[in-house]
Amino acid sequence: MIPHSQNNAFYLIIGRFFQLIYSVISVKILTHSLPVEEVGVYYLVISLIGFYSVVFISPFGSYFTTKINQLNNQNNLYSGFLLLFLFSCSCFLLALPSLYYYLDNAEHHLSFEIIVLILFLDLVFGTLSSFIISSFNMLFYRLRFVLYTNIVLFIGLIFAIYLTTTIGEIAYNWLFGLMLAKLLICIIVLYDFKKVFKCHFNYSFIFESIFNRKKLTTLSRFCIPLSIAGIAVWAQSHYYRFYITEYFTLEALALLSIGFAMATNLTLAFESLVNQYFIPILYREIASNPQKKDKVYSKTFNCIVPLYLSFFIFLLYFSPLVLKILTNNDYDSAGKYMAWGIGIEFFRVLLRLFSNVLYLESKTKIVMYSSIIASVILLFLLFSTVDAVLSNLILIPVYILISALISFIMVMYKVNRVTILNLDYFKFIIISGLSSSVYLFSFYQHDNVFFDVLEITVAGISFVAIQFFFNKQLFINKPN
Repeated sequence: MIPHSQNNAFYLIIGRFFQLIYSVISVKILTHSLPVEEVGVYYLVISLIGFYSVVFISPFGSYFTTKINQLNNQNNLYSGFLLLFLFSCSCFLLALPSLYYYLDNAEHHLSFEIIVLILFLDLVFGTLSSFIISSFNMLFYRLRFVLYTNIVLFIGLIFAIYLTTTIGEIAYNWLFGLMLAKLLICIIVLYDFKKVFKCHFNYSFIFESIFNRKKLTTLSRFCIPLSIAGIAVWAQSHYYRFYITEYFTLEALALLSIGFAMATNLTLAFESLVNQYFIPILYREIASNPQKKDKVYSKTFNCIVPLYLSFFIFLLYFSPLVLKILTNNDYDSAGKYMAWGIGIEFFRVLLRLFSNVLYLESKTKIVMYSSIIASVILLFLLFSTVDAVLSNLILIPVYILISALISFIMVMYKVNRVTILNLDYFKFIIISGLSSSVYLFSFYQHDNVFFDVLEITVAGISFVAIQFFFNKQLFINKPN
């Protein structure tokens, strides 16, 4: 049963507000707590862990998400968490040989033992806690979802600050703080889920899921294309960090990574808010009215796309001011990388949005093909123009933007073959234009941080007000 009082956007908006605060505070503290080189190490380790996450965890997670309501109706969702735990442990063991090989041959001398511990905490307990928390949202327990999502972030930040100030200002200590918070929250949410739903392990279901050949075949056909695509996506999003460490310095990596991270963090904050409200509704509506799926897709995307368009215009205009507020003077040159990162994230967000159609229709191969082709083009550009890149680092984000655009075009071509979308392009232009026009009256040519924050706040309120006026139903009811 869906708690009616929680079936609205209020908790999600409040939760996303605190997550945005976290994004602001964490970047500010990270850039002030760690030397520039250690910031480079931090992002390098994050990319390394992210590789194993997208290869092993994300594909299974996408499959698991589509089955949450079904498992809950069968009272097997709690047992599904045990399967997820066993799967994550297996993935960790599979990751060790390749991790050892890479670290043994890398020039930057990352510690194998420390990376293994961080990887274990993230792949196993981080994965389990995130999916339990996400299940609260999918089952419309919005308040619990928002509370746990924010608690794990802020506890992780507290642990990270404590370890870096008491033990040493190195990236490993910061990462340990984040992972210990995931371990703690995993224990708490697992207990709470059992208490709320009064569930127990169904060992016959677990045994059947592990050894049922038909189910394993279905799972493999769903996950393998996404896993291969995950490698390609990782190459598009993270390989540049390893490329930079080979041809440039950790300081250069830190500058480009901070610029991209600012664009990514702010984008994900907004995208997550949109997804947390709309995606559960989309999945539920498609499941209950499959014969009206074209109408459901069109109405949902006609609500979401204008939000994204106007948000990215807002973010692009204020990117220099945002970077000025959130980092110190060592990262002033990262502004140009943030602008390019915003363009990259725009196409990635739209790709992820429309890919929901392919997930629901089990047409995931095109996601794999588009990512592979785009990543191959990116790698070709990087290695065929090494001399040019060495003299102009800005070519790296340019190449990544090209690869992101190629992926988006290929996915949209397939989406239009799978379903008939009736998108309201006139509405897109009107809402985007009106929400953007307010920024023409903004001038951030002052040195007072208070006025910087005030100007962004006023522009943000104007953005929300325009969205509310033209899409009032988004804040009140689900799209029908």
